[in-house]
Amino acid sequence: IMQTAEMTRPALMSVKKPVLCHGDLWDGNVLICNEDGKWKFAALIDLDRAYFGDPAFDLGNPWAINDEFLEGYGVSRDFLEEREMKLRRSISELVYFLIEAYVWKSQYNGPDASANASRIVLEKCDAIKAIAEGSESR
Repeated sequence: IMQTAEMTRPALMSVKKPVLCHGDLWDGNVLICNEDGKWKFAALIDLDRAYFGDPAFDLGNPWAINDEFLEGYGVSRDFLEEREMKLRRSISELVYFLIEAYVWKSQYNGPDASANASRIVLEKCDAIKAIAEGSESR
């Protein structure tokens, strides 16, 4: 993990203007309401992980990315495929995984969540290294 962090430092340091990130943005934390027959955004909930940082963090949540989310966030799928964003999102996915593994183990005592954690962390670090070196598989 430390080698991955060091290797990706330039990409992480490229973020010059932090934004407010939800930190746990997924369908279940976005409330919508029906007004005059149209679905509209109502509120965000579960903000205990919110912080100012890299916008790639919310875009790195593997459970939140769909066309509607991207439209609301104001980005395109092409933007997500740009090398630097892809790298920063991959780092964010690793962070999400580490947080979720901890949450499932500590809050729900889920043995499955922590059983494969080491293997998955190493796989994610290898994928990040491939992106950083420009050798990721398409």
